[in-house]
Amino acid sequence: MLKIRAAQLDLARQKETPEFIERFIDFISAHNFNTLGLYLEASVRTPSFPYADKNKSYSADDMRRIVDYATKRNIDVIPVVSTLGHAELFLRHPQFAHLGELREGVCGRFYGKHQSVFCPSLPETLAFLERYLTEICEIFPSPYFHAGCDEVWDVGYCSLCRQRLADGESRADIYIGHLLESHKIISGKLGRRMIIWDDMFELYPDVLEKLPRDVVLANWQYQSNVDKPCGHFNNRAKTDAFALYNKLGFEYLFCPLDENPASISSFTCYAYGHRPLGAWLTAWEKSDSLMFLHLPSYAYAARLWNGGNGGNECDCIENFAAAVRELFEINDPVFLHTISACYLAGVRLKIISPVASLSVGEHGGNAERNGLIAAALKILPQYLPEVSHEAKDVLEEMLLCLKSLNIKRLMDVIVPRFVERKAQACDNTALQKLIGEILDLQSAHEDMWRKARPGMPCEHLVSGYRKAVEYLEQLPAHSTGHGFLKVHFMLPDQHSSQKTVISIRYADSMEWEEVGSGVFKDLKDGDCFYYQLFHIDLDRIPDSLLIETRGYGGQGFTWFELHNHQGEFIPGSITSSAGQVSDPVNMLTDDWRWAFAGFRDTARSFLHPELASVTHGFTIKLLSANRS
Repeated sequence: MLKIRAAQLDLARQKETPEFIERFIDFISAHNFNTLGLYLEASVRTPSFPYADKNKSYSADDMRRIVDYATKRNIDVIPVVSTLGHAELFLRHPQFAHLGELREGVCGRFYGKHQSVFCPSLPETLAFLERYLTEICEIFPSPYFHAGCDEVWDVGYCSLCRQRLADGESRADIYIGHLLESHKIISGKLGRRMIIWDDMFELYPDVLEKLPRDVVLANWQYQSNVDKPCGHFNNRAKTDAFALYNKLGFEYLFCPLDENPASISSFTCYAYGHRPLGAWLTAWEKSDSLMFLHLPSYAYAARLWNGGNGGNECDCIENFAAAVRELFEINDPVFLHTISACYLAGVRLKIISPVASLSVGEHGGNAERNGLIAAALKILPQYLPEVSHEAKDVLEEMLLCLKSLNIKRLMDVIVPRFVERKAQACDNTALQKLIGEILDLQSAHEDMWRKARPGMPCEHLVSGYRKAVEYLEQLPAHSTGHGFLKVHFMLPDQHSSQKTVISIRYADSMEWEEVGSGVFKDLKDGDCFYYQLFHIDLDRIPDSLLIETRGYGGQGFTWFELHNHQGEFIPGSITSSAGQVSDPVNMLTDDWRWAFAGFRDTARSFLHPELASVTHGFTIKLLSANRS
């Protein structure tokens, strides 16, 4: 049996009531977890950090109550405090802004000035961390302390760190140096065994051997098929990471995602082929949702991690159905397989966003998943009176989630029809019905929030739904007053981060006008072929398009088409290009051959940020489709 069987709560992004945390502890204890991981960042107020909003954070006494409750149920509570990256909850306070890597006003890796990384070269950083971590360890007696250290994007940007680079150190040297200093505090002075996320060693593999062997490496994998750990921001490179850790003498945790049962199953199967210290089921960013929805995933993980059968992928459906049967106390096969199929298809409750419907996968979306949602909405409500009291909240949130996903499905049909000026009278009727369904969903969502999180504000829910309704109410008038540009993209690595700016020049002007800017991906279906819709002027003649892109991993393009009162316009010729653009002639034909702009090697651009600042692009001379 695994020594550590941990379930996580993300209290940094969404505060939960002490009563709910205690209920969660009861749940994981009943399922034979032995550890609660509390992802805190800066969510605990102490004498050295008293500045966090009381409505979004905890006092030391709040946490002592949780620790005491857990201890009586043989649950160890491990605090997770970010000690390098993900430090925004510290750095957003004026009293700590001077500790940030971007404190001097420079732009970070992703072109913004948002402070999220402690400066590892400032002595004051380590001095504060020693004070704060000492106070946290006085609250949490666990022998372990999780120091984060993942997704440290902005290292080497302040004047002190740049000087270290000029003196011959690398960013990897700066990173490992900070870990070693943190280890001296956490293990040397506070006597705790240090845990860190291991993803930065995908980019800095050469310094891994410098890490003390008592540090526990936590490997997180959220994809459905974990035959080997896959890189996150390094071209998705696969490595047998646990074999390497065994060779080097490290102990390690495997950390799947609560929202993806297939991740839990396949990662468990891989990990059981090695010698993991334990498993850690992660949960993130529940501010749009509640924790109830994914409790079946915890029950499922518990079956795998206590039984030791390795999470055989072939048994995923049956194992999950068995966990659901125990949780809901219903033996009806129709219920068990319907709700299990919903979880295995991937469900998550998020605030409705009509703008997301402007991005469309070329393969037409997931028809099977949409059919499952429609069927589940007819089947599952009848079981509400039958489920156990403990599981009723789970089913209620599942139904709320399915209604939300069904609304998104309808938006994915209706919104593009209006933007592409194809809407009929029946679409106006459907749009008004859709708005009514969103308002009903909002009411149910707010009711469930207030029930689960009494006294906690939910303005972000109200604001999110209001923006969605306003967008849809304005959609008919806005669409009839604009033409549209459809850009067909190709991107095999949806984990890259390439910022693209699209500009248009009309025949009556010499000026470029920006049409769209962003990192354009198909976040809904993960289709590598997809298109995005943009508004253009209704009456002016489009003359040219300018595409400029920079960042990490590049961006592919297959075709461009524009429609307004002047007709349809398509690429006629490539008139100029800059940087690295391969096969630009492919954009002159409406098929799935692609041109690619930018450097494909994400890891190389990460290690050499000057490459990420290079602008790649091209200019397209448009012609009327009627004259092509």
